[in-house]
Amino acid sequence: MEYLNPGPIDTSLLTMQNEHISNDVWNGIECSFWPRYCFWQSLPSEPVLQVIRTTAFGNLLTLGPAEINNHLLLALIERWRPETHTFHFTCGEATITLEDVAYQLGIPIEGEVITGVTSMDWEDICMQLLGAVLAGNELMGQRVKLTWLERTFRDLPDNVDDDVIEQHARAFILRMIGGFLMPDTSATTTDQKEIGGCLLLLQSWAYDRIQNLAPRLRDPTIPYFPLVKRWSQYLITTNIPGHAVNIIRAMFDHMRVDQFRWMPYSQLPYLPNISEKCRSRVPLICFAIVEWHPTDRN
Repeated sequence: MEYLNPGPIDTSLLTMQNEHISNDVWNGIECSFWPRYCFWQSLPSEPVLQVIRTTAFGNLLTLGPAEINNHLLLALIERWRPETHTFHFTCGEATITLEDVAYQLGIPIEGEVITGVTSMDWEDICMQLLGAVLAGNELMGQRVKLTWLERTFRDLPDNVDDDVIEQHARAFILRMIGGFLMPDTSATTTDQKEIGGCLLLLQSWAYDRIQNLAPRLRDPTIPYFPLVKRWSQYLITTNIPGHAVNIIRAMFDHMRVDQFRWMPYSQLPYLPNISEKCRSRVPLICFAIVEWHPTDRN
């Protein structure tokens, strides 16, 4: 009998198998992760909201907190391959694309490039953009602590000018980015204990493509946009008891091609038109970070 192992037959592409979480799963070692999910508990005052609504992050203000299904996320992470930037299922590969970002989160995917030189005086930059000087370890390299932002910009003083209102708006946008959109950690290696990234995006992406995993909406005809908003409504749960990881793994193991929705948004006519750039096969560049956008593997 041929020896079985969790890794690929040909390791020339998937070169990171020895450190991949699937090794532990194969050896019967159950992994657990803590989701790094920091949804804001309250919104800033109305003058600050008015400024944020005019930015690319305005649609995020309409989102509400939603329950995170840790079991689903763990089962998905076990299928993620950083070498190809795709989830590997028995029915094929799939990944989150710019199209998903545009429809699920309502964030524009084109506009001015946000990148540039990072070797600058960050204390001076913070003073210019936030109107405050950070002390001690509140500023680490090029990162501002989210706790400092929340504490410093919790309340908008009375009778302030537009500059101060904009400073509070920038601070809340930074919290959106650092706490919700891009919490900084990865979870595909065996020694990682936190799940980062935009977890609501990943979860909603999975619900739209593997519908027997998704909670049922009480009224699916309501045109929610961004699409992530659907899962903060009153939901009817699925029939999967406890959403146990082993049950979801088994579903992934036996998933047929016709059970995965490859074009879920074509059935939602109320969605806005977005740029064809969402299907481009290009590198995505964010300062020193470069990630491939593998739409050809989706």
